[in-house]
Amino acid sequence: DRIADTVGKYEALGWLCGGLGFFATLGLMATLNDKASKIPYVF
Repeated sequence: DRIADTVGKYEALGWLCGGLGFFATLGLMATLNDKASKIPYVF
């Protein structure tokens, strides 16, 4: 049970970091797109 709890904690932490990184990337892209609106971004 101890190992399972530890894995669960790290898994949740991993998902949290991944989500934050994803939103941070979106925010950065939005900022760059606003500043350099002359450059068309193709996703």
